[in-house]
Amino acid sequence: MNAFIRQFSRRKLFTALLTLLLAAAVALFSIGFSAWQNMMDQAAGINDQYTTIAIPMAMDQEDKIVLSLEEQQRLYGGDRTDDQLDRDAVALNAPQLLSVDRRCLLGAHVEGMRALSSGALDPLQYVYEFDSYCYAFSVLAAKCVSIKDYPTFPQEIDGMLAQGTFQFSAMFEFVDAVSRLDAYDLPYGDAEIEIFGSYYNPDGSNPFEVGKTYLLRGFYVDYNIGSGLSEEDNTVIKYRWDPDHGRPESFHFFYLDNPGFLRSPQFAFVSSQPDEENMCYHYPAEGGLPFWAEYTGDWREFLNSEEGRVWREKIIPLCEVNHHSATVVLTDSLQSMYAFNTGSALMLEGREFTSAEYIGGAPVCLVSAAYAQFNHLQVGDTLNLEFYNPGYAARDMIQSGVIFASEGVTVCRFPMVPESRTGVRGDYTIVGIYTAPEFSMGVHNFHADTIFVPKASVPNAAQYEDSNSDYLNTYVLENGTAEAFEAHMAEQGYGGMFAYFDQNFGDLVEAMESLRSNALRLLVLGGAALLVAMVLFLFLSLRQLGPTARGMRLLGVCGMQVWRELLGALGVVIAAASALGAALGAVLYGRVTAAALSQALVLRPGVLLACAGGAAVLLLAVAAACALPVVRRQLMNPAGKKRRGQGVV
Repeated sequence: MNAFIRQFSRRKLFTALLTLLLAAAVALFSIGFSAWQNMMDQAAGINDQYTTIAIPMAMDQEDKIVLSLEEQQRLYGGDRTDDQLDRDAVALNAPQLLSVDRRCLLGAHVEGMRALSSGALDPLQYVYEFDSYCYAFSVLAAKCVSIKDYPTFPQEIDGMLAQGTFQFSAMFEFVDAVSRLDAYDLPYGDAEIEIFGSYYNPDGSNPFEVGKTYLLRGFYVDYNIGSGLSEEDNTVIKYRWDPDHGRPESFHFFYLDNPGFLRSPQFAFVSSQPDEENMCYHYPAEGGLPFWAEYTGDWREFLNSEEGRVWREKIIPLCEVNHHSATVVLTDSLQSMYAFNTGSALMLEGREFTSAEYIGGAPVCLVSAAYAQFNHLQVGDTLNLEFYNPGYAARDMIQSGVIFASEGVTVCRFPMVPESRTGVRGDYTIVGIYTAPEFSMGVHNFHADTIFVPKASVPNAAQYEDSNSDYLNTYVLENGTAEAFEAHMAEQGYGGMFAYFDQNFGDLVEAMESLRSNALRLLVLGGAALLVAMVLFLFLSLRQLGPTARGMRLLGVCGMQVWRELLGALGVVIAAASALGAALGAVLYGRVTAAALSQALVLRPGVLLACAGGAAVLLLAVAAACALPVVRRQLMNPAGKKRRGQGVV
């Protein structure tokens, strides 16, 4: 039997105390190292989980002042000023900039899915501005009962005489909805529809005659939502403007024309030359789709006729495409969007896109909870998307002739027409369902009909970018560098032109730094305890075992054998202490970290065991080094040297 082990076993109390000393030090060191490693990993992981963004602020085109996000609700759009262009150029050269998420706003025909309009789930959410222009696109059958002109007369502006235009308002008796989104209500009983238009016949005559019936292509406005105070508790309530609330039964509107269609030759118009009074009128361009068609008898018979072919084969199918459409946003970073970054939009089911899906352009998508509910969808279902690039515009809720409950600006997609097809179509798997305000005003808000897809999933998506839109462009910064970025912009004369959002990363970093500092102190304490315990253990052990080692050498045992046996005995104690220390560390980890860091960390057994094992290896290595001098001590005094207290012989 190993002589040193036998000696340890005879001195049980001594050995037990040494083992406990080492075990306590190993436990404290393992706890400290595990806590510090935990904090370091959390800090690294947190940086990847947070996104800091800088959103360009809209500017007043006249006064050149920067507007707040709230002020942008009332002023949005227009061409970029030189200041905005220069601002963006400076921002692109900022050292804190990681990337720019240049999102694309497209439309898509979603085969088999119904379009989600603002009032589809809740009639009190209906606002025409949300549904224009694509969902309101309709074909109606109606009978003209009266016509009234509403011309806009010439005005002198800055010394120049502006042109006036002829417009009209016609009252129609509703006959039938030939093609209209099924979310909209039919007019009540004998209700009339008021039709606004600025299109005339090429000769300037009104296109309609009282008493005749027509098919009409345009944009339908349902009963709008009003607001008022409850008589019972004086709270704000919403209600529909309808006959039951004292509104005239003709409070339905139908617009024959819209500037959003000017990009399409099928919807273009021609302006007449101003007359002597500087007045002009508009009329549909030759070769375009008709806006109206007179018919007699039943409109179905008209559709089946040769004259009705264009309505049957082109106009109505065009309506149907838009009635089964959705808004699609192509993005490289969901968290770069204002709503998701600030938490007003959250994942409800499933997950967000992965980095691999963004980079590889995987055919995956996210839909809103409202859209999923409306079309009975769930995570894992597949949507067939045919992409269009119809364009979009910022729409103000305050419109002439229509009363709305509030005011603000929203971004609306134009209707999808054949010329706006991108030629891209594919099946997209729903990987997540998000929840967000379904329909709310705001230039950075999106509506519940919005589907998100990775930008790279659409070939050549860069061609659909719009760098002039603050709504679609977000600057992604390194976390914690918002102040430095703002300082960079200010140095170039463009300070205060961005709004910053970091998902409270700054506050979290401060908290993490405090925890990491406390964890580091705990690690240092554990390291110091391990060092002291190691010195005491080796000093006391080698002091007790040294005479035995000398005795073995005097008996003729070679030094290397003595060293191996000595190290073996020390290794047994070290191994036992390390195992016990690991067990103590596991038991006490939560309590110690709670006391030292003000929060109990989750134990990661692998890290703690690795740390205890590392401590054991370190102790064994130092013990091996310290044992060498013990076994190599000279057994006899060299000749020529005197013993203590004696002279030289």
